[in-house]
Formats: sequence, C-alpha cells, structure tokens
Amino acid sequence: MIREYMDGGFFQLSPLPVLGPPWQVPFEFPLFQWIAAVFGSAVGASPQIAGRLTALFFFLVCAALVALIGTRMYSRLVGFTGFVLFLFLPFGWQWGNAPLIEFAATAGALGSFYLIMLWVERRSWWLVGALTITLSVVCLVKITTAVVWIIPLMVIAVLWKNTIGIREVTNRWPLLIPAVISSAAGLGWSRFTDVYKSNYQFMEFLESESLTEWYFGTNEQRLDTLGWSMIFGYSEAIVGLLVIFFLLLVSALIFWGNRATTIALASTLFIGPLIFFNLYYMQGYYLAALYPALVIVMAAGIVGVAQSIRRDPLGSNAARYSVVVTATFGLLVMAWISPEGQLVSQRSTEGLYQFPLAQEIVDNTPVDAGIIAVGCDWNPAYPYLSGRSMLMLSGRNSDETIPQDWIGSEVQFIATCIEGIDPATATGLKGPFLQVSPNIWKIFS
Repeated sequence: MIREYMDGGFFQLSPLPVLGPPWQVPFEFPLFQWIAAVFGSAVGASPQIAGRLTALFFFLVCAALVALIGTRMYSRLVGFTGFVLFLFLPFGWQWGNAPLIEFAATAGALGSFYLIMLWVERRSWWLVGALTITLSVVCLVKITTAVVWIIPLMVIAVLWKNTIGIREVTNRWPLLIPAVISSAAGLGWSRFTDVYKSNYQFMEFLESESLTEWYFGTNEQRLDTLGWSMIFGYSEAIVGLLVIFFLLLVSALIFWGNRATTIALASTLFIGPLIFFNLYYMQGYYLAALYPALVIVMAAGIVGVAQSIRRDPLGSNAARYSVVVTATFGLLVMAWISPEGQLVSQRSTEGLYQFPLAQEIVDNTPVDAGIIAVGCDWNPAYPYLSGRSMLMLSGRNSDETIPQDWIGSEVQFIATCIEGIDPATATGLKGPFLQVSPNIWKIFS
C-alpha cells in the first residue's frame, strides 16, 4: 500500500492490488501507510525502507512514552530501566523496524494513557483535544489494540492520583468526550469498509462478520493448553520466562503504590489473548500491543527490589544501581537465550522466507500485467515482490467466479504456488492458455 501511494498519488482510498479490481481494499485505516508514503517520497526512499523507518519512528515514540509513564507512575529510574528494556529485548529488536502498523497503534494507546495522567493533574481542554487525537489513532489504525488497552485506560482515568468517591470520578466526565469520538470514528470506519467490501465478491471474506471466528477464536481454542503454550512462547522474547514476569509483578505491587494501575497494565498479557485468541495464536507480532505495558511492570519490579536495599554509610546509591543494572542485564540475557529469543536471532541473521514464484512472474510477464494467483493463500508478498497487480484466489471458496470482462483488460496471466495444477480447474476459466513457464500461463479470451 505504501508503494501504491507513492506511485499513484496520496489521495487514494486504500490502494492494495491483491484482490482484483478496483485494486483497493479498505481494511484498517491506512494512516501508517500514508505517512510512510509521504516520508518515502520526500526523502527518495524505497517503499520498504520508508515503511521500516516510519515503523522505527513509532517504535521510538513508544520507547519515549514508556520512559515518561514509568517515571510518572514510579520513578525516573523505573522510566530509564523501562526505556532500556523496551529498546533491547528481542521482541522489540525483531519488530521495532518491521514495516507493520503495530507500533503506530501502540503509540496511540500509550500516548492516551500518558495524556490522561496529565489531564487529571492539570485539567486542560487542550489535553482533551490531544487525547481525542491519540485515541482516534489507536481506534482507527488497529481497533484490537484499543480493546486491549481499555482496562488500563479506564483504571488510570478513575484512579490516578488516588481518586476516592463518586464525586471526584464524575468530575472527570470530560474524558468521556475523547472516548466517544474515537469509538465513533473506529466503528464508523469499520462500518464503511464492511459496506464497501460487501459490493465485491473477492472481498466479502474480509467483512467483520466473516472474520468473527478468525478474530476471536473459539472456546475450544481457549481451553487448549497447547494454544496458550504457543502464545506464552511468543512472550519469552519479552519476559524471558513467564515466572520472571510474575515475580517482578509481585515486586512492583509490594514496593510501589498505584497497585490497581500496575495490575491493569499486567492484565494486558491475558486480555489480548483471551479476547482475540486466534489472532495472538497465529501472529506473534500482536504482542506489540502488550509489549510496553509488560516492560513498565518489569522495570517497576526490578527497581522495586533495588529500592529495598539500604544506602551505604556514605549515603551512596551505588548498591541500588548495581542491582538494577545486574537485574536488567540478566533479564535481557534470559530473553535472548530463550527459545523465542534464539528464533529472533536466527531470523535476523538468516531470514526464513523465500518467494521463488515472485521472481518467476517478473521474468515471464510484462511490468503492467495483471495476474490471477492461485494457491498462494492471499499472501501479499507475491504482488509486492513481483510489482504486479493480482487477483489472489485462495482455492477455498467455490463461488470465486472471475468476471469474463476482466480477462485481457484487468488480468492476463495465471500464476500458481501449487505445482502441476490445471489452470482451467483452478480458475473456472475456459482458456485457451499458453504455458510460458513452469507455474505461469497466459490467458487468451
């Protein structure tokens, strides 16, 4: 989508040439892609580099917000420790510069959390406006991240500065304005995209109703211990061992105030998978929504233990700092030597994915060709790496009927990820076909 914005102009709906004409697929609000495209065009970067640098920018914004929140909730040392962990844990190392929308949405959630704290202290209307923007970003860019952060945001809105009593809670009613506006924006965009996609047969499977089970999973999945083992396995790149996280959580609860907020932050570890089990099971990068919350809790736990150590006779904090440094380094080592941490190292040095069909398409089709891709499971790597527009057929839906008037004008070739497939059977087209390479056929209408 970044490439399409850069090549075709910034005022397009959601340009994504993967599911046939009209070559656009509105899904999440494409704010990240648009920013990356503007940046890439301004500096002359490739779409991939533009995406990575934009992702890195939002990742660093998240790191700064982790430091600010940790400092405001606990102490400067907690903020600094959280900042270091956020930057150097294997999860951040792997996904911090990946061209994904994750940390743009997470930055919106963290920014909202911090702005609520500021508003409670200062009661300024400009903060309400800023909060409306950050909440709208997270609701529009990735609504699943917004759902994960509902409890922490509600807890900090009600309990920051030790709120007690109904009157003080009701005095915080201006915080409802950003909540209502951002929710309406997110739901409104979702409704718009559903209506749009319902008009195109190859996009119907992306409507919210069709994706319900994919989003939420099933109760059988939630009761499957192997599924939870997989999700918590992903979390090793954050916590090293799950038991370490819980020990640090206990430490944070013992040595600091703000216990309800600490628990709310820690609860994201379960809120995300419980609600969106299949998403977290299938895609480990979804833990980006939880990552900063868990890091803040762990930093508070590390510094909490250190705070319990008395100063030396000269009043120096050297012993405390030594404990923080040692514990932080130990946590980083545990995370990097964990099975998931080792996988991160492997991916960083070796790579895991190859797409030979993309090169075959480049070698055997014109630059402006439209391709019917069969059996590639809606994988956008093929149209991206080949630079071609594609109609991707999954092979799962029996009603995937290709309009005859698309042949020749919109699509001219068939490419398959399945060896030995019959192009007529795979596409429902009558042909004739001319095989131009082992996995590519030209279509004649």
